[in-house]
Amino acid sequence: MTFSDLPRRCLHLSGGLRAIDDRIGPISLEIDRDMRIAQFQAPAYADLYRVLGQWHLKTIGVEFVNQDTESNFRAPDWQSASPTGFKLKDEYRAWCAVSHAARCDDKYDLHYAATRCSTYLDLLNLRVLQLSTAYNRMLRVERIGGDSDNDNLLISNTFLPHIDAAVHAFLADAGTLRDLVSEIAWHFVMCQSNPRITTFGSFLKAAKTSTSQIAQELTVAGANGGWLKILSGLRDRIVHIAPMGTSQDHSCRIVTQAVADGVKLPTLHYPLCAADGSPPPDEYPFAQSEDEHIAVLRRYYAFHLQSLDALEYCWATLNRFVDLLSRIRVIGGFRAEVPTITSADIVRSS
Repeated sequence: MTFSDLPRRCLHLSGGLRAIDDRIGPISLEIDRDMRIAQFQAPAYADLYRVLGQWHLKTIGVEFVNQDTESNFRAPDWQSASPTGFKLKDEYRAWCAVSHAARCDDKYDLHYAATRCSTYLDLLNLRVLQLSTAYNRMLRVERIGGDSDNDNLLISNTFLPHIDAAVHAFLADAGTLRDLVSEIAWHFVMCQSNPRITTFGSFLKAAKTSTSQIAQELTVAGANGGWLKILSGLRDRIVHIAPMGTSQDHSCRIVTQAVADGVKLPTLHYPLCAADGSPPPDEYPFAQSEDEHIAVLRRYYAFHLQSLDALEYCWATLNRFVDLLSRIRVIGGFRAEVPTITSADIVRSS
């Protein structure tokens, strides 16, 4: 592939920003085509991610643009990114190959588990796209009015429920993948038949004395402060307590991020949980007076300032799953085979 053949791309950055590489001229940092913030000289194609990283701008994912996707004739050619490339795409294909090989070997339980695994990777990939898109739309609405002095003010508009919905869907799907990982680890890596494991909680009970490498890793991740423990708390909250966005003071804020050459970029922050991963306070009481309302807002604002951002959390959690599934696949030694189609597979009508 020559330099001119490399595809155009729209890089989704943290906070709802976009970096546009049209393959002609400079790279544009923007919220939308009519809301350009800065430009810089285009580096080598593969170096753009590194340059953005030097400015502390995380590449959440990339839409590769062509005529069909531009005209909405095809769905976006989207891939969630990782700090070292597009590992999710590779892992998705690897589990598809495991699924095909297991079916060829008549290992139907493994085939079904691997198929579900690749499906959830694909779903979570799209959940991150949905969340990033909602961030961008909400940020655009806030900035289109021309008010650039609302840094760190609590804000809300009609796109906030779209962020709520994307976060809710990600946590629900990620919680199900967490359970599937436990099932695969127990039955196909550790080769245990009893008890039947279908949830992360049942895995932790059954594997608490195991010396298996993967069992110990999952146990640590499920202990207090572990990333799967944090995910479980967030998922259980939306399933068993309340969906996203039920608090009366639920809102986002715009945070200005300074990058090279004095350029300042507006980014959106959605408070998912506390910095240590603990969920937000259960209830903010309904204020009975103006003083009470001010006290409630101050408490919520204090939580807001030290909270984890939802888009960055979901992106990082998805990459953790990709790394975990890669290790499980290697430790399990699963055979992989990419399906091939030959003329013998073609069914001809008479």
